[in-house]
Formats: sequence, C-alpha cells, structure tokens
Amino acid sequence: MNDPLKDFVERNREEFDQLDAPQFNLDLFKKQKEVPVQQKTKPAFLQIGRWVAAAAILLMVGGSFLIFRTSSTKHLNTQAAATKKAQPVQVVPDLKEPVKARVATVAPGRSGDITASRNVDLAQVSKNVYVAEKVDQLTDSSSASNRLALILEIDKSGYISEHMINRLAKTLERDGNSNVRLAALNVMGKYKDDAHVSALLIKSLNSQNDPLVQLELVRVLGTMNNATVDDRLYALVNDPNTLDAVKDEAYMVLMKENKQ
Repeated sequence: MNDPLKDFVERNREEFDQLDAPQFNLDLFKKQKEVPVQQKTKPAFLQIGRWVAAAAILLMVGGSFLIFRTSSTKHLNTQAAATKKAQPVQVVPDLKEPVKARVATVAPGRSGDITASRNVDLAQVSKNVYVAEKVDQLTDSSSASNRLALILEIDKSGYISEHMINRLAKTLERDGNSNVRLAALNVMGKYKDDAHVSALLIKSLNSQNDPLVQLELVRVLGTMNNATVDDRLYALVNDPNTLDAVKDEAYMVLMKENKQ
C-alpha cells in the first residue's frame, strides 16, 4: 500500500538532509504559548439594567427638585402674605363715621338763636338741602297729603332753619287742612324754647279758630314760662266763642302756674 507521505520524503530526501533546523527562539515560543486574554463583555441585560437604574435616579432627583421647588414657592408665598399682613395699612375712615360740617340749625328743646349752628354729617346735609328746597311747596294748595308728607319729612330730617320755621308758621295759620296745621304745630313745638319760634306760636294762638289746633296750642304754650302766654290764655278762657274743652285746658294751665 502506497504511503503518499513516505513517497514524498523519499523523493525529497536529499533536500531534507541538506536543510538545517531553525534556531530555537524561546521568546517567540513563549509568545505563541500565551493565549490572548479576551476582554469579557458584559451581558446586554446588565447594561440595560444600569440605564434603567440611572434613569430612575434621574427621575427621583428631578421629582425631588420639583417637590422642593413647589414647597419653596408655597413657603415664599406664605411668607409674602404674612409680611403683607404684617405691614401697616392705612386706615380708611369708615363711611358710617359722620363727617362733620357746620349747618345753620337749632336743636329741638334748646333755647337760642334759630340760626345757631351744630354739627351734622355731610350725607344729612345733602338731604337737608333737598328738604329746605322743597319747603316752599307748603304753599301748594292742590294736595293736602303732599303738604303733610313734606312736613313729616322736615320733622324726620331733624334740620330746621328760620326760613323753614316761617313757612311752617304760615302753614299753621292759613292751611285749610287741620291735619296739616297740627303737623306744622308739632314740628314748631319741638323748637318752642327758641325766642323766634315762641313768638310765632303765641301769634298763631291769636288767629287760630280751629278747636283741635287751639287745644294743642294751649298744651304746647302751657309748658312755656312766658307772661304773654298767660295773657293769651286768660283771653281765650273769657272768649265766649272758645270751645269748652279748650277753655278747660287753658284754665288748667293757668291754675298750675298759679300754684307754682
């Protein structure tokens, strides 16, 4: 059986005999023996896990920053609000507080000049001006209810002037409606201690022929300490045209004064 390797050696024996063995190189041999250490590659799932962990950390840091920023903003807003509350605020005067002004008037039940002045608030002043401008409507003969309403408005305002008193005195003396005259007398009676008002009331008693108004006039004048009043009461008692009820009232006033 032919051996190809043997045949090859036999054919080239001469060449094999002439060749020298190469010089042994120990360093090269060691290098060839050393197996190169392959760098271990980390599994892909480990790398993905690290990316996920890094992303989670970033989210946590970002969320914490947002929470901290929100809390800081709320805290700053709270501090700003507290600081704002703590700062002194200019006190605006309450509108309910009356702003005083000088107005010509006289208070009910007080003696003195009818034009004496006292303090009232500005809102009331405006209303008083409105009432004072309407007082001339007391001469309107078309409606007794309108005249009565105006007198009640004057009484409610608490404001009076000499012009208004004069208008009321004319109403007391000349108005054709008993209720209107009694309303005018009621307002004037609140200022009876004023010299001008008392003079007008006494004058009205001279010309008054309405028994109801006469009776009320006697009651008002009976509270006044005035010699002229007494003279008028005596004249009223002795007048045969005076109603008995009016005479009795006048007589009672005179008796009370005589006992004092």
